[in-house]
Amino acid sequence: MKPSKRSSATPSKKTPPAPKTTVVAAPAARAEKPAVVKSVATVAKAAEVPAKSPAPKIAPISTPAKAEIKEAKPRKVQQQPTTMVAVKVNVGFGNSLFIRGQGLGLTWERGIPLNCVDSSTWVWAANQADSKAEFKVLINDEIWSKGENLSVAPGERIEVAPAF
Repeated sequence: MKPSKRSSATPSKKTPPAPKTTVVAAPAARAEKPAVVKSVATVAKAAEVPAKSPAPKIAPISTPAKAEIKEAKPRKVQQQPTTMVAVKVNVGFGNSLFIRGQGLGLTWERGIPLNCVDSSTWVWAANQADSKAEFKVLINDEIWSKGENLSVAPGERIEVAPAF
């Protein structure tokens, strides 16, 4: 009896294909058993997983002995006393006041401009801890105030009304 042919109308059950194996024949000169290679899926899986390599040797980090470790201590920032000179004078529109002197960053050769607070108040401030300073006030760094030199101690706040 011949096996009957299946009709195309009959559904067929599909089974997964069996893993393929490859057979490699030994050379003709040898009469050994043929070598069998593992299935293609196993070989592919083995190719995906990298072989473990020995971990690189890392030298340990040397740490200083406890005696050598210095702890960082926060520094206390000392505020320098603010020395301030307020000059009360109306010098007119378009004019400025300058200060010249010795000490607290002042020099007699070149004046430092004062900040105008209002129409008749001008202020100069310094954050230096030098010794006492002598100074004079000038209009536009050209016209000197009359009288003796004035003085101010570090951290002192004074108000002056010079005459020109």
